[in-house]
Amino acid sequence: MTDRELDALVAEKVFGELIWPATEARNVGIKRGKFHWDPLPAYSTDIAAAWEVVEKLTDYPSYMDIQITYTASNGWFIEFSKGETSFSSCNQDDELTRAVCLAALKALGVKMEE
Repeated sequence: MTDRELDALVAEKVFGELIWPATEARNVGIKRGKFHWDPLPAYSTDIAAAWEVVEKLTDYPSYMDIQITYTASNGWFIEFSKGETSFSSCNQDDELTRAVCLAALKALGVKMEE
């Protein structure tokens, strides 16, 4: 999955946004009205945008906890948890931003291609 495909999936599944697909005239975006759209945030590559994902899952109504760990041998380990249930993502070759996105989607029950 490309970064932009992941960004669109995060916008849709985490934030509940309606995504406008890319055309020759414009890039993929978030639909805000009949003729208005905003650019799609780069959740998978921009730390500020990725942190919005963290805030969304740790604030009301989700109230999930998050643990972020990095080791040279295993890469990023992101764990979202709520009570006794935890959802994690370990992505040795991925950046922190991408790992946050993948873990968030997993925490929300979105099935991802392996």
